[in-house]
Amino acid sequence: MRQTRFYVLVLIGMIMFACDSENSNSDSQSDQKIILQLQNLDSRVHTDNAGVVEKQGMPAMPENFFSTESYISKSATIDSEVASDLPLMLIAEVDAPEYDGLVLQATHVCFNGNYAYVSYNVKGASYLGAVDAIDISDPTMPQLAMHAVFPSMDISSLTIKDGVLYMAGARDVDAYENVTNPAVLVKMTLDGDMLSDDILFIELSSYVGTDVVAGENDYYCVSGNTGALSTFTFSEDLLTSSINTDDLRAVGIDGDKLVTLSGTQGVHVYTLSTMAEATSFTVSSDVAEAKRTIDFYDNHVLVSEGYDGLGVYSLADGSQKISIPVASITDPEIIAEEVVCNAVTVNDEHIFMAEGAAGVVVYSLVANGLDNPVEIGGLSLEGSANYVKSGDDYIFVADGTGGLKILKVLSCADDEGDTGEETPTYTCSSYPAYTGNSWLNVNSNDDQAYSGSASLGGMNISAQLIWCGSLAVSQHVNVNSQGEFVIIGSLATGQKKNGNASSGTSLIVNQKMIVDGSLVVYGDLIVNSGGSLEFVGSSSSIAVYGDVTINNSGEIIGDYTDETGNVKL
Repeated sequence: MRQTRFYVLVLIGMIMFACDSENSNSDSQSDQKIILQLQNLDSRVHTDNAGVVEKQGMPAMPENFFSTESYISKSATIDSEVASDLPLMLIAEVDAPEYDGLVLQATHVCFNGNYAYVSYNVKGASYLGAVDAIDISDPTMPQLAMHAVFPSMDISSLTIKDGVLYMAGARDVDAYENVTNPAVLVKMTLDGDMLSDDILFIELSSYVGTDVVAGENDYYCVSGNTGALSTFTFSEDLLTSSINTDDLRAVGIDGDKLVTLSGTQGVHVYTLSTMAEATSFTVSSDVAEAKRTIDFYDNHVLVSEGYDGLGVYSLADGSQKISIPVASITDPEIIAEEVVCNAVTVNDEHIFMAEGAAGVVVYSLVANGLDNPVEIGGLSLEGSANYVKSGDDYIFVADGTGGLKILKVLSCADDEGDTGEETPTYTCSSYPAYTGNSWLNVNSNDDQAYSGSASLGGMNISAQLIWCGSLAVSQHVNVNSQGEFVIIGSLATGQKKNGNASSGTSLIVNQKMIVDGSLVVYGDLIVNSGGSLEFVGSSSSIAVYGDVTINNSGEIIGDYTDETGNVKL
């Protein structure tokens, strides 16, 4: 146990507040502190490695597939693997915060409009927590808007409802008066979207609050070890019910059901309106005190089960739908015992699993749903994955003390487009989904058209290629002298390398390219002599993070928004 520490104002924008409340179910004294920081936060956010995210094990570029010297397509032998249907970009990385010589690690993420809120704690016996408020209104450049430190409290989880941030965690009982149990629920009323000192502490049973979720009329918190599922009213923060359950790890709401996960007693499903138990069932027993999460899809609960991978169970009767083991490891530098499913999240039609040393592993539900998820595989991200959470088109990945990675799913601008009066209308709904490999070679006199989403390694285009939907290409896109590339929707291509966008990836236009939607180039854009990049439609845009080169009679024409300010020169 530690003595209470006293801090003073040391920076403009860093403020220490004493927090109290008149509410009878909270403790109130002057030595409870939160430190709010508004300044000197930009250095924690980096875009040095932004770009298209590849899947692990994607075949290398075939020999002679692409030539930077001649800009022509050549014959190539391509492996028979199938391209991913998940176009994904790494848009930023956020360093883990430090305080008093300790590096914190992310524990949870929740989303509200243009903001994401991230909670932190530290490993070991020390009590120390923090919260980041991250502005994600600009999908190409997230901003760390505010940071809060709780010097004597861990934060395990958080959620948001109607301008209030609810946080579950544990606090040092020696640093707070009249406190018996370390487990705590903290209610912070936000100042707009910003963090504030308007906080209320509610004591829970057991040693740590592990998760919290907000419903329509009440909010619910679970605590571990000899803990309970506790229900509180929004209006007066009154405890209306408490259901004792040991070793609770997670709580979630799916429709009219509230679901809890215990490391020793499995899953319990309650009817929200009455809090009566509808069903319960066992899942794999788990390592004590480990972080675990649940998510929902099609009336099923997805459970991260540690060394046993992912379990998917019916909420109606508890029957197991499928079980997905953790990733098989062939890298000798990865220790098998460090491959464990810590967390699971579902984004639209994809399952993301945080599997420790194996990183983030993804399965697609697009073709078969839960009947037979299609393995996309691991994502090529540096570091491990201790936690993953999705919200809208964003995926947040926590790498312990290595900080956060912010990913974004490339979304479709339109399902079907019309490039204007002077060009034909493309019937996107009639085009099939792409089912080829990661290196797309469109040969002369072999016109092709596709719809939907895909992630590729590279493209060589020597005939007409129409793509309606969202497309991510990690390496090169080359429109040859006989080619025409029409993108109706969104295209992202290239990767930065340690801050260098001109690191080898490129979009090269030798003939004709038409964009009706969004174009993001994380490498270089080259329009050679005779080449034309034309933007059509009413809301097209381009962002180029490398160099822009327009040679001789090459041209970039049409109405578009220059997001990076280096194209319309």
